[in-house]
Amino acid sequence: MTFNSSQVSLIKSSLQKFVFTANDTSNLVSWEGLLPLTDTLSLDSLLVVPSLNYNLFSVSQITTVLFCIIIFWPNSCGFKDIQTRQMIGYGIKREMLYYLDLVSNSSNKLCHALTVDDSQGEKKTFDIWLWHR
Repeated sequence: MTFNSSQVSLIKSSLQKFVFTANDTSNLVSWEGLLPLTDTLSLDSLLVVPSLNYNLFSVSQITTVLFCIIIFWPNSCGFKDIQTRQMIGYGIKREMLYYLDLVSNSSNKLCHALTVDDSQGEKKTFDIWLWHR
């Protein structure tokens, strides 16, 4: 889910009208679309929810797209590539969300996959929070 529709392509009406976030707030879904992450990697069915303050990804969607597993600890989580078993990223828990680290050397694959081109063709990190209830 994102609040910024400018990062989403192939926008269409969504069948899902509302989403509930970790704090049980109901949020209106405006649109649905595709988020290209790389030339060969994209997220479909990305919901545009203008009332959000953060971009959110579901655990099942990110593990499928990145072909990784996520290990959760009380205050953090780690992303491991299924094939290589290498750590590709991690997140730090803040309140009920995990903020993904896209800067460290251990998250190069994750950072590359979650970087998009902005309207001027420059690379921009798609800042996200991982939602896990």
